[in-house]
Amino acid sequence: MSWGKYLLDQRAHLAAICIILAFNWIIVWLEPGSALRPSSLLYMAAISLIVIAVYLAAGYFSKMRFYSHLAPAVEQDSLPGEWRGMSQEELLILQLFRSQYMNQHEREDALARNQKDWLEYMALWFHEIKTPISVSRMHYETDGDIDSLAEEMRKIEHFAEQALYVSRLSHFNKDYLIQEIDIQQTIKDAAKQHMKLFLSKKIKLELSLEPFSVLTDRKALLFIVSQIIGNALKYTGDRGMISICIQPAERKLTIRDNGIGIPQEDIPRVFEKGFTGKNGRQMAASTGMGLYLANELAGKLGHKLVCRSEKGQFCSFEILFPDLRDPYIEKL
Repeated sequence: MSWGKYLLDQRAHLAAICIILAFNWIIVWLEPGSALRPSSLLYMAAISLIVIAVYLAAGYFSKMRFYSHLAPAVEQDSLPGEWRGMSQEELLILQLFRSQYMNQHEREDALARNQKDWLEYMALWFHEIKTPISVSRMHYETDGDIDSLAEEMRKIEHFAEQALYVSRLSHFNKDYLIQEIDIQQTIKDAAKQHMKLFLSKKIKLELSLEPFSVLTDRKALLFIVSQIIGNALKYTGDRGMISICIQPAERKLTIRDNGIGIPQEDIPRVFEKGFTGKNGRQMAASTGMGLYLANELAGKLGHKLVCRSEKGQFCSFEILFPDLRDPYIEKL
C-alpha cells in the first residue's frame, strides 16, 4: 500500500479533523476579549498538523506491518498467525480470512473426494458391465438363447440406470415428481424385472400386498425396490425364497430373503458408499453402490431404509414411509 492510497483511505478522517480544527480556530478568533494573536493561531495550527501527521504515519506503518504479514500467507496459500498489539479490526480481518480459507479447502477436499469416488466407481462399473456385454455378444454371434440375451441386456440397462442415478444424485431434486401412488404396482413391476433370475434359480416369490398409497417418486421407488430385490436374488441360493410384504398399519414395505444373510459387523455399514462387505468380496464382484444409492434416494424422498439380518438365516430390508397426512385437512 502506497502513502497516497493510505491518505485516500483516510480522507473521511482527515476531513473531519480539519473541520473540527477550523471550527475551533474560528471560535477562538471570534471570541470577545480574546488576546490570541494570529501568530499564536498559526503556532496552534502547526502543532495540530504535526500531531495529525504523527497519527497518520503511525497508522500507515501499522497497516503496512499487517499487510506485509498477510502477503506471504496469501502467496503460499497458508493461514496467517497473530501477534500482540493487533487492532480489533485486524483481528476480525484475520478471522474472516481464516474462515474463508477453511471453507474453501473443505470445498476443495469434498470435490476431490467426490471426484476420486466417481473415478473409482466408474472403474468398477466398466469392469462390471463388460461381462453382460461379452455374454450378449457371444449369444448374438452364436445365435444363442434369446431369453438369455434379453437377461444380459436387462443387466446392461440396470448398470446404465445406476450410473445415471449416481451422476445426478447431487441435483436429484430437479428431476423427480412427488405424487400419491399405490405401491402395489411398483412392487410388481420391480419383481418382473428380475423374473428371469427368479425362474433360473427356482426361487419362490411370496407376495403379501395390500392397498397402500404413499407420497413418493414412482421411478425412484421402483429403482430402490428393484435394487433390494436384485441384492436378495444375488445372495439367495437356488430354491430359496423371497417375500415382499406391505404393512399399511406400520407404513412400511418389507423385502426378506432366506439367503446367506449379512454378518452383524457389516450391517451398520451396508449403506456406505463403496462398501461391499464380506459377502460382496467372497461371492461376487460388486461396486458397493447399489444400496448406497437406494438409501440416498430414500432419504431424499423422505423415506427410511432399515436393514435386519442374521448370518446364514435371513436378510430383510424395510422401507419406512412417514405419515404426511394432515388430520385437520382430512376433517374438512
